[in-house]
Amino acid sequence: MRQGNGWLEAFRIIWLGETISIAVMELVMNFTDYHVGGVQVDSIFQLRFWLGFLLALPAGFVAAWPVNYWLLKRNVKQHCH
Repeated sequence: MRQGNGWLEAFRIIWLGETISIAVMELVMNFTDYHVGGVQVDSIFQLRFWLGFLLALPAGFVAAWPVNYWLLKRNVKQHCH
């Protein structure tokens, strides 16, 4: 808003930039966690839960990195600073 963007333009920047990035990250994280078996256990005290969690975090980060790079280069997503 401080850069002279109106409400609709600010909403578009936030909506597109964040939604696309988060959707890719969540898709990859859930895919990884499901195939490791972390979501299929009965308790968070089982090792497979934490293994799925620990593998899903970096997988989601790595998958979202090129998406964020592309969004920044296309000026769909704005730099924070």
